[in-house]
Amino acid sequence: MKNKIIILMLIFLLTGCYGYQELNEKAIVKGISIDFEKNQYVVNYMVSNANVSNGKNSETNPQTALLEGKGDTISEAVAEINLLSPKKTYIGHMLILVISDELAKNGVATPTDYFFRNTQSKKSFYFVLSKENKAKEILSILSPLNTFPAENITENLATSDLTEGFISNITFTEFISDILSDGVDPVLNGIKMIDSSESGSKKENLESSEIKNYIKIDTLGIFKKDKLIGFASKTVSKGINILNQKSDNFQIETILNDKKVVFRFKDIKVKKEVSFDDKITFKFKVIGESEIEETNGNFNISKEKDIKLLKESLDKKLMEILTETINYSKETKADFLGLGNYIYLNHYKKWEKIKDNFDLKNIVVKLEVNNNLLRNENTNEGTRKVHE
Repeated sequence: MKNKIIILMLIFLLTGCYGYQELNEKAIVKGISIDFEKNQYVVNYMVSNANVSNGKNSETNPQTALLEGKGDTISEAVAEINLLSPKKTYIGHMLILVISDELAKNGVATPTDYFFRNTQSKKSFYFVLSKENKAKEILSILSPLNTFPAENITENLATSDLTEGFISNITFTEFISDILSDGVDPVLNGIKMIDSSESGSKKENLESSEIKNYIKIDTLGIFKKDKLIGFASKTVSKGINILNQKSDNFQIETILNDKKVVFRFKDIKVKKEVSFDDKITFKFKVIGESEIEETNGNFNISKEKDIKLLKESLDKKLMEILTETINYSKETKADFLGLGNYIYLNHYKKWEKIKDNFDLKNIVVKLEVNNNLLRNENTNEGTRKVHE
């Protein structure tokens, strides 16, 4: 029995070593960018292996290499990349796909179809848009905080959404699911390069204590099916994430008595229902808790009068955000809240009757906010609810 256990352990160890050696012989792709120039797809692979001598970034950042291919199709561009690389490229560990906004305006069906069918791709990578920059420029930006550009972007996405509210960590799988579903239009985060210049992809930017070039997670890009129609404002992007329950912890600023108050709104839940009377009517009920994070006003949170004023200020601001979001959806006719999809999933027979004439402008949307304002007091109970 003991001998059998030893043999099994050796098999697992040898298998693991083989897997490591196999990966070590490949060029591991951490990020991919796609632009469309002169009627050709321009694909760039950001490879983490330093031993890829043909990579354009190998001199400026020895830990990464940027391999570029061009073609009439994504497959042709990738084939050109594979000719450049002395190692076989492997995209199974990719972290992010960046597509230019110019390409997205004409439709992303071709690039998404390629990655959807690719058997190496795990489909769980982040999917973003470059805004006002080439996708290649976004992918190649270096940071003193992270020497791998693809990891730099994904870490920004992961941390920024905790406070900003207008940022949503959207994976390729989620985007494809929306594209293929009835009654919903997808969204994607935009990313901009600030103070853009060629130095952003060079070693000086990596070593400098003053970051001259950096990426900034921007607002949500709005799609009608597979085509980008524009970028929403920060307010609307925040409203989309609230109503789609993509963000449950973020800041909201209000002005009360000419003084700024910063709230943190958290533990958000959204209840949604629809009725079919004279008009299709949706009701959103947003439930959450909030606390004061910062203010330059002289508010006494031990007084119910001040608590009431503060709560009303936040409730009003939330209603403004949500109302602007609903109005934007109607103006653009982009169903990024998935109202049609909600009917499809919960009232399928009704959807089959109305889907061909489903018009967001004719939909009535009612909003309700139920916010519990919390305060910290030096009591045995600690933080407690003060107002329903």
